[in-house]
Amino acid sequence: STLLCCCAAGAVLLLLLLPLLRLWDVETGKERATLSGHTAEIVSVCFNTAGDLLATGSFDHDSRLWDVRSGQCVHVLSGHRGEVSSTVFNHAGEGQHAPALRAGDCI
Repeated sequence: STLLCCCAAGAVLLLLLLPLLRLWDVETGKERATLSGHTAEIVSVCFNTAGDLLATGSFDHDSRLWDVRSGQCVHVLSGHRGEVSSTVFNHAGEGQHAPALRAGDCI
């Protein structure tokens, strides 16, 4: 299965080859990074508006946050009871903050 996702801010194209993600520089056509860490099919991807972070969700019950520049996983959100089928960033305006999350909150 293949999924394409593009981020105009950083000229990055994401190609999903389960369970690996490959980041490509659209301008040079060169691969920037291969992101590995999920142990099952990735079913959701989302770039933040700046294009420097990527969130992924998977059938492995984890969501991961990736640094697009380095290709490194910077945080794993685990403990979900099922697959993470949707990932999204809070795109609140500058100076606005999302409410704090507590254990058991559903987002």
